[in-house]
Amino acid sequence: MGIALSALNGGYIDLNVNGWENLLNIAVKNGWEPLGTFPHEWSGIAPEDWNGNYFTNDHQTICAEDALGMAAALELAVADLEESPVEWIKEVIDVEWIKGFVDICRASGGIMIS
Repeated sequence: MGIALSALNGGYIDLNVNGWENLLNIAVKNGWEPLGTFPHEWSGIAPEDWNGNYFTNDHQTICAEDALGMAAALELAVADLEESPVEWIKEVIDVEWIKGFVDICRASGGIMIS
């Protein structure tokens, strides 16, 4: 299953589920405290029926504040990765891609997961 991330202010990224889960885990390990998603008006899901998850592609939305928090945590991860003496880590984790994702988060105004 794929995950499409659409910044509400423009921009789009496709990921596989494992890549998205890894990105979320990296952010949490670096201090991000997820606020929970909310259903986008396009989803047809009532807010009271939504569970706040990040792991499906049901047109839920990450609010701007949450996207900024994720970006800050991912920036910490990038700093650690760039300073890491273990070269194979840099080969496994695409630091430049994460930096691009951080830029999208910062400018996003929120992100819809679909």
